[in-house]
Amino acid sequence: MDIYPFEPKKGFWGGLLENIFGDPHYNYYRNSSDRRLKVNFSSKNWLVYASLGVRAVIQKKNTFLFFNVWGPVDNKDEMRLGWTPLVFKLDIPAFTMPGTTPPQDPFTVAGKMLAHSIKINLGGEYTTLRVSDVLDANTAFPFLPAGYGTKLNDLSFDVNAFLNQQKNSEIDNLFKIIKKQIGYTAAPTKLAFINNDKIMIDGDVQVHNSSTGNGVMSKTFTFNTAIVGFSSTGSNKVFIFKPAKKIELVSGGVYAVGKLNGEWKGIAVKKE
Repeated sequence: MDIYPFEPKKGFWGGLLENIFGDPHYNYYRNSSDRRLKVNFSSKNWLVYASLGVRAVIQKKNTFLFFNVWGPVDNKDEMRLGWTPLVFKLDIPAFTMPGTTPPQDPFTVAGKMLAHSIKINLGGEYTTLRVSDVLDANTAFPFLPAGYGTKLNDLSFDVNAFLNQQKNSEIDNLFKIIKKQIGYTAAPTKLAFINNDKIMIDGDVQVHNSSTGNGVMSKTFTFNTAIVGFSSTGSNKVFIFKPAKKIELVSGGVYAVGKLNGEWKGIAVKKE
């Protein structure tokens, strides 16, 4: 698998090009002429809309007049699109943490961790816990292995270890431990942690194991929009426009693999 760094383009022209084209990476198939895997993991900002997402495509090359044009293949063997836990910054005022869950028993680990949890939608619904609540629960009823509390407080983990080990990595174990403590043992359960201005969402993988359909998979992790309106001061109305804030990825990575005519190709893009 080819691995590339996540590096948002700088400057006006760099940002404009990234908004239009993203930051694509390619891996070419040896056994299938004019075929390649393309992965585009980028943060885009159009002033009125900002997003962080990934798109993976198995492409074929076509010739139009004198130009080569790449488009999705009509069929493939299999595709997978996955991501590590992702840490990014958001406008935290949009995620005030009230006690929205039913009253919990404060003398249990689950009760302490769920005391101020909320459900938010970030490309899917996540049960979101405050890091401080998890650490308070661990102080009262220790359940985290040594060193896990510090990593959770910093919302930091080894991206390379996850890409190499995935299901056996330290961060994956952390999510499993906390899910077990709060009674969420089913695989579809999505968990997130929030601390100050950062949020960490759980990793996942999507699979297309059918040859039917084109070779395209995509995922939008989060987005925000501009604020447009009027503010009244007495009899005067003032127009307000606050552009969407570009989403900053702190750490994490995505990976995609595609099988075409029996040959696998893979690409990962990461930020440590």
